[in-house]
Amino acid sequence: MPNAPQRSLTQRDAIAIIVGLVIGAGIFKTPSIVAGMAGDSGWILLTWLAGALISLAGALCYAELCAANPHAGGDYHFLVRAYGKHVSFLYAWAKAMVEYTAPLFWLFLLMVGLSVFVLRRKEGLAHRLFKVPLYPLTPLVFCAACGYLSYSSMVYAASQSAAHVSSGLMFGFTP
Repeated sequence: MPNAPQRSLTQRDAIAIIVGLVIGAGIFKTPSIVAGMAGDSGWILLTWLAGALISLAGALCYAELCAANPHAGGDYHFLVRAYGKHVSFLYAWAKAMVEYTAPLFWLFLLMVGLSVFVLRRKEGLAHRLFKVPLYPLTPLVFCAACGYLSYSSMVYAASQSAAHVSSGLMFGFTP
């Protein structure tokens, strides 16, 4: 294909982008929140380390999916290939209309993590340029974190008397 995108990023470039996004997104807002909730410097460092490992697990899942499916569309494309157009439509709708309601956002990230398992089963490993290291542990860590965050964001929404909105959106009902 003459108009195909050129692969110009190295593995080091990709790691630098992910690290920059993670640090850039959280370093100015969250340290005081983490410190206030953790209370002890050891717990603060442990919390940041756990967050880094979960971010790395997610990044490695995305790296495998992107290397195996080098097409425009990102999450939407992965969900179409793994689950079909209905699930991917719901994802796109939630992203556009609800702008990442927390429980729904984490639920779809969980599904993207599960896409690693689904697409490996459907398509095999032959054409993968990148494979998640420590498979199946790495995607399981990412999926577990997303599942927990989906649950905890629903619990938080319930404590804010907004559970009917989040639950209704997650399960396809109108509030």
